[in-house]
Amino acid sequence: MLKGLRRLFETVAVLALIGFGTKARAAEDIQLVQMPSVPEDLSKEVVYDGSAAESEKALNQNQPEANNLLKHPVVAIVVDDMGVNQARTKEMLQLKGALTSSFLTYGAHLKELVESARQAGHEVILHAPMEPKGPASLAPDTLKTEMDDAEIERLFLQMLQKFDGLNIKGVNNHMGSKLTEDKEKLGVVMSLVKERGLYYLDSKTTSSPVARELAQEDGVAYAARDVFLDNVAEENAISERLTQAENIARKKGYAVAICHPKTPTYKVLKAWLEGLAFNDVRLVHLEDVVAIANVQTENTNF
Repeated sequence: MLKGLRRLFETVAVLALIGFGTKARAAEDIQLVQMPSVPEDLSKEVVYDGSAAESEKALNQNQPEANNLLKHPVVAIVVDDMGVNQARTKEMLQLKGALTSSFLTYGAHLKELVESARQAGHEVILHAPMEPKGPASLAPDTLKTEMDDAEIERLFLQMLQKFDGLNIKGVNNHMGSKLTEDKEKLGVVMSLVKERGLYYLDSKTTSSPVARELAQEDGVAYAARDVFLDNVAEENAISERLTQAENIARKKGYAVAICHPKTPTYKVLKAWLEGLAFNDVRLVHLEDVVAIANVQTENTNF
């Protein structure tokens, strides 16, 4: 109970700030460097999506109403696959505000790109490549179920080392529909996430509850994706998914949406950000949603 109260007090400060709205941070013009020749689209995995169905379930199931501390519903928007494709990364970094940029581990000039993201007001997390069930273009450092625990630990530590000194806040899985169902292998990752004081975002590329269960067992702050915005990379479809995220936030207080560096996504988000002053929903960094989600979870466990 003491732990729950401590998190509650910490979150009050976060929510007080949210109540006044989130303003974009000032940023200089961002200069990005040439990226290496690597696969440009690593989101080809056939994944568990179900976003529309999940949205309906989230809106209709018996779940707690918005936390009374929230003055506004809040949404965290996570941009996956950052740092590999130069043009797409540059485009998304033109968006100024409390977005969360999830960087893959093998793009060139990672530190410069992360700094550019920070100047744009983005929170930064690590996008850890993990093994999918189906065929896909895999990142060079993908964590695989065939590896022993020592190899999983070695590779994941190498990923974390690339972000040393960059003050990342958390980790989410890139692909991973196979590995995130393997409790032993994902458990190695979760232990290191806890050791570094990071949170874990479950991208929900599978309906498996393993990540959530491991986070609860290990005491890792956890959140899960509610909506994929751009599986259909068309502006109308993306706008509809963004509306779903807003409605989920209005129901339970918060929502997490994941998108990717795509031009239609950029256009929709740009227009949405420009209209935020007239919206009852606030955009916040993912760490703020994680804090709210974990306070609500702990309060239900007293």
